Order: sequence, then C-alpha cells, then structure tokens
Amino acid sequence: MDTGQMRAIVVLAEELHFARAARILGISQPALSQKIQRVETEIGMTLFDRGQRHVSLTPAGRALVADLPELLTRIDTVLARAGRIARGDEGFLRVGFIENASFHLVPHVITRLRRRFPNAQVELVEMISPDIPDALARGDIDVALTRPLSTDTLRAHEVMRERYYVALSDGDPLVRQETVPVRALCEMTFIAAAGRKSSYLRGQFAALFERHGFRLGIGQEVNQLPAIIALVAAGGGFTILPRSATGLSIPGVCYRPIRDADAPEAVLHACSREHDTNPLVQAFFAFALELRGQG
Repeated sequence: MDTGQMRAIVVLAEELHFARAARILGISQPALSQKIQRVETEIGMTLFDRGQRHVSLTPAGRALVADLPELLTRIDTVLARAGRIARGDEGFLRVGFIENASFHLVPHVITRLRRRFPNAQVELVEMISPDIPDALARGDIDVALTRPLSTDTLRAHEVMRERYYVALSDGDPLVRQETVPVRALCEMTFIAAAGRKSSYLRGQFAALFERHGFRLGIGQEVNQLPAIIALVAAGGGFTILPRSATGLSIPGVCYRPIRDADAPEAVLHACSREHDTNPLVQAFFAFALELRGQG
C-alpha cells in the first residue's frame, strides 16, 4: 500500500461518499473505486461496505483508518527531512584540515557553508596530511583541506597555491632585506613541527637547500605553530610557512618572502571520497574553488 492509496482511504473514510472523496483527491470516481479495490485485494480484507445510497467502514476499515492519519503524518515528516538532507538544507559534514588551512580557507569556507545551510551540522577536525586518506576511507571525515596526496582513490582539486615566507626574529639582520636568500639560512637553526607533521615542508625544501650546498636540518621541533613562532620571536631560529600564516601576529617576529627562483609554493587541495554525493561536500568544493578564483 503506497501513500496515495493511504490518503484515498482516509479521505473516503471521512466523506463516506465516493463522488465527494474523488473531487477532494482530484481524481475521477471510477479511479478512486479502482484504487480502493486494489488495496482491498492486496491486503485481503474489505474496508468499505458499499450500499446503493451510502458507504460505511467495516470493522477492519475502522481499525485501519484509526492509525492511518498518524502514519501518513510520520511519512510526510520523514520524506520532508530526507528532502532537506538531499538539498543540503540539513545534514552533517565532518571536515578534516591541516593547521595551515585554518588561517584562510577554513574560516571562509565554513562561514559560507553555515550561511547557506544554517541547519547543517559542521564539525572541524585538525589533522596532518598523511592521516587524511585513511580517515576519508573509514568515513571519519567527509572532506579535507590538505597538502597534495599521492593517491588515486580520492577526488581532489587544488584550491590554494601561495608563496612561502621566512619567519625571523625582528632583531635578525636579515629582516632589513625585502626578501631572504636561501643561502643566508644555512647557518641558522630551523624550527619546525616534529616528524610526520612537517614531512611535506621538509620534502619541498630539502632539494632546494641541497642545491645551495647544505642539508636542511631541524634544530628544534615543536608541534604547534604559535609555539614555533614564539621560539622565533625569542631568537631561537627561523621557520618557513605559507603566506596566509603570516597573519599570525606575535610581537618580535617579521616575515619575509624567500628569494629564489626555484623556491616551491605551498599547495592546498580539497579532497573527498571519489563519488560522495553529500550535497554539503559538493558545496564545500564549490565554495573552496570560488575562493581560489577570487585569489
């Protein structure tokens, strides 16, 4: 029994008149009669007694009609909610992001999502890039802002590309220059995140430093960027970070672009499972790519 048949039964039970019920339902009287007959045949019981001058409910019909309106209301509620989720007006999105994405893309994209889908729930999970493919595969997150990943199993689009800067203590002589040559950093202490968290940065700059005749070594490892910048401010060394992160204002720190034609750029990708149809995921990609288009 489908919802159209259920509604026909309810309306006929209220009117107890085939012609009036048919008009209310917007169908012909023969079509209504056939609809009721099909239901009765399907469920194996008579719901209405048809007399020449009147229609009445059978005991089975009264029992069925007693619960049908509530059931129809429940079905309508469920269908309406499913429709809202399908449109993205309601639903859930878990976003994985690397620390550096929090300075630009995360706040802008999430703000747009929440304005467009005020009833959707959005959860943010800070991660490191190497952990993101497995998290997406397990369904722990739905979409991610990450450094480029070497995998063919994900949908990925570049959403940001920016220049790298050097963070220096404001007492360092290098801050007098508009840009900093890589060779000038060779004798200084490099402060970076520990282990896998800085693997992308190390991988990008190791070859560049080697071309200048020295090895990129880590003199100090600290996991949180504010702590790294604080060490720089205290004169503990330098760090390298994307331009968007230079908005992290800590007294005693100056930021200068790297002066090298071969200097790499920081690339950020939006990633999701290949065929994820969640409308919130699609909107996330659209907003992120829109921001990229705006520069």
